[in-house]
Amino acid sequence: MAQSESMMAYVKVFSELISDDVAFSEAVQEATMTIAVLWEDQSLRYFLSAPVIKKDMRERVVRAVFDKMGANEVWKKVFVMMIRKDRMQSLQVFKNELRQFADVRCGIVRGVAQAAIELTDSIKQDLTAFFKEQLKSEVAIDYRVNSEVLGGLKVNLGGVVLDASLDSKIKEAKNRLLRKRA
Repeated sequence: MAQSESMMAYVKVFSELISDDVAFSEAVQEATMTIAVLWEDQSLRYFLSAPVIKKDMRERVVRAVFDKMGANEVWKKVFVMMIRKDRMQSLQVFKNELRQFADVRCGIVRGVAQAAIELTDSIKQDLTAFFKEQLKSEVAIDYRVNSEVLGGLKVNLGGVVLDASLDSKIKEAKNRLLRKRA
């Protein structure tokens, strides 16, 4: 079974155990943050996935840490199940599959907006509200500074690309001129 298919099975279990969308969304946020923190530290990655460390030892430590954190019980159970089934190397895949599944379940369109400069909070709020209205859906936009964007904005939202940058306008004008020449 492909890694992604295997992780989708865990995602579905996770989803089925939490029926309320708000609680599910909160648990997904906790799970994705936990994985991000665990995976950025090489020694933690090793502890979670090295075959020389016994599963029961990993499970005890994870249970103790999750208990101290006050972690969501469903997330703790799914994580422990993944330890027992030697799925720690697939945590990143699980995180990505979980995020995508949660977005579909909760009706969220996720994307990235890039500009050459940091956008003000007011502009970010206006853009988010605009896309929410246009898409008739909740949106989650990650705003990034990208010095390669020449004036304006590039947005990739739910697979749809909107390029309202000066760079794209210059390329369009160039292409029109080249077509007229031909």
